[in-house]
Amino acid sequence: MNTSLALEVALIQRKRQTRITSPTSSWERETGKGIHHLFGEYRLLLQTNKCLSEEMCEVVIEEDCSSIAARVWDCAVLTAKWLEHRAIFFSGDVERSFVSQINLREALGLPSILGEGTPQSVIQVLELGSGTGLLSICLAKMGAAVLSTEYGAAVVRLRRNCDRNRVLRRDDSSVDSATTLSAGKVVCRDLDWYETTETLQSLFPLENDRAVFDLIAVTDCSLSPKESMGVLDMIARYGTLGHTRVLVGLCREREGTAFFVETAKMLYPQGVTTIPTSEYPTNYRTTRHTILLIQL
Repeated sequence: MNTSLALEVALIQRKRQTRITSPTSSWERETGKGIHHLFGEYRLLLQTNKCLSEEMCEVVIEEDCSSIAARVWDCAVLTAKWLEHRAIFFSGDVERSFVSQINLREALGLPSILGEGTPQSVIQVLELGSGTGLLSICLAKMGAAVLSTEYGAAVVRLRRNCDRNRVLRRDDSSVDSATTLSAGKVVCRDLDWYETTETLQSLFPLENDRAVFDLIAVTDCSLSPKESMGVLDMIARYGTLGHTRVLVGLCREREGTAFFVETAKMLYPQGVTTIPTSEYPTNYRTTRHTILLIQL
């Protein structure tokens, strides 16, 4: 049985389970641990200054087992919570701080000051293989401008989840803006890794767009060596050498993970950093996943 089919079977079996465990169970769901539930909604709390008067944002994701792109995977959750944790750490006040555009830049190692008195520029993000959109939504709520990509029917669900969480940037001519992306919003696009003819300018269709991504994000897209190579091809196509940083969340159990790591280190020999598990949020430490930062 190939990897994708095995995952589909596992999803169907999981949907049939109705047992609910204690809320104090592990956050990981893929190995039989954590909360078993009928698919419907996944909820994640996020500390961000985009929540207005609320102390915590609740991100709500619609999920089911119709495809591997239709549910929230542990790796996306871990990567979002690591970003939140790291950004708050860089704020200097872990007790009272929230994620903002400024400390998110510092957390990712992006340039934080454009010049004396110059406003902070918006972080432009491309997410590959966004699935249900959890990470894209979290990044938008942290203040980033996000281009979120999926393939085929998955784009419909992705757009719906972004809309539900009030971060969808609509393709509307009445929007008074010269650029496709805007802070705190997500634009959803169809992107086929293997047959794409898209260019940066076609992903950024408006005339005045600055077609440079500060960050490319991708999680749990190493099901096979072929998929890992597809991700690396997209990173090379849409990243800018000397500028773009890449945030990669990997599940060590996937068939293509070792291939991805080895190939990334070969392509970017001085640019691959593995985040130590000790730097994950305390309640999200795991041996099943790893997070990489790559400087192109």
